[in-house]
Amino acid sequence: MHDHQLRSRVTRKYQAITNSCYTWPVPENVLNQTFTADRPHAVWMADIPNIPTEEGWLYLASLQDLYTQKIVG
Repeated sequence: MHDHQLRSRVTRKYQAITNSCYTWPVPENVLNQTFTADRPHAVWMADIPNIPTEEGWLYLASLQDLYTQKIVG
């Protein structure tokens, strides 16, 4: 390739779509990576995974109580 002055074409495979130029206040990190609780309903954890299906993407939202380790919503 070097003898024929050829080069590979490099393209970006990932493009960030997040707009990080905002002025909203950033909430304080009150858990600080300590995922334990000393009483029920004191700390909840949330997650929204996306699930690919034949009809398109589905989203499963859940809330977990960190004291009882049970799904509450």
